Amino acid sequence: MKKVAILFVIAFCVHGAALAQHELKFFKSDNTFYLGSYRLLESEMRQVLHSNPSALESWERGNAIKGVNTGMKVATGVLITVGGVVTIVSFTVAMTEAAATLALFPLLLVSNTTPSYSFSGLWLAAGLVLMGAGTVTGIMIPVTKARYQSCYSDVASIYNRDLYKTSVSLHIGTTGNGFGFSLKF
Repeated sequence: MKKVAILFVIAFCVHGAALAQHELKFFKSDNTFYLGSYRLLESEMRQVLHSNPSALESWERGNAIKGVNTGMKVATGVLITVGGVVTIVSFTVAMTEAAATLALFPLLLVSNTTPSYSFSGLWLAAGLVLMGAGTVTGIMIPVTKARYQSCYSDVASIYNRDLYKTSVSLHIGTTGNGFGFSLKF
């Protein structure tokens, strides 16, 4: 009788563990992950996903793309700012040189000296190229954001899909030597 009682206690514990595992669904809401009703911190994500390599891989891929997205935000700001400053300064220098050349034009006609040329036109082109590169990286920001959001959404679906694949079963029956049970995870 003791053996039967112990078997029922074991069966109840295994069944309770299986129910607890199924009740704790993993989901994402507003860039926050939850396990059941518990809000997970980013430091806890690796521990929770450690048992599911596919979900962990998707989460790490999302983090890598999020890092690229952050880098693109910084690069866009730097490229557009530097390009704008270089463009404005070189345009101002070019206009000042043009005004000086026009003011000195009568003297240049009389003398046989040639005006010196500067590289303000090249700097203007470089500034425009920098601003163009900043615009291109700025356009890519929403694309990478959508991609890492997709990876994060995949984490929840992969975790929950694989959660129901693991089933715990307890088989109780008779054997040639008496009564026995088997437990499968």
